Amino acid sequence: QGGWVEVYGLATPQQLNEIDPIEQASYPPDEPASREKLHFRITEANDYFLVASIGGKVAGYVCSTMAEGDALTHESMEKHVPGGT
Repeated sequence: QGGWVEVYGLATPQQLNEIDPIEQASYPPDEPASREKLHFRITEANDYFLVASIGGKVAGYVCSTMAEGDALTHESMEKHVPGGT
């Protein structure tokens, strides 16, 4: 509505410059993923990194990785285990 077009798709490395500021603004200073970790998630766990774009600009995103085990930890979020849970 209002001429806006919403597009949802998998994140690309080219969108990192738009994704990183959203990440940094969304968490307390000691909590956001680093630019390097976001790049890792885009390239290694891309099936789990969805971007919403409005008017050709990134408006938001959801990202995740697969891990081993049943508990989510800081360590488990630092890597992607294909076929994990």
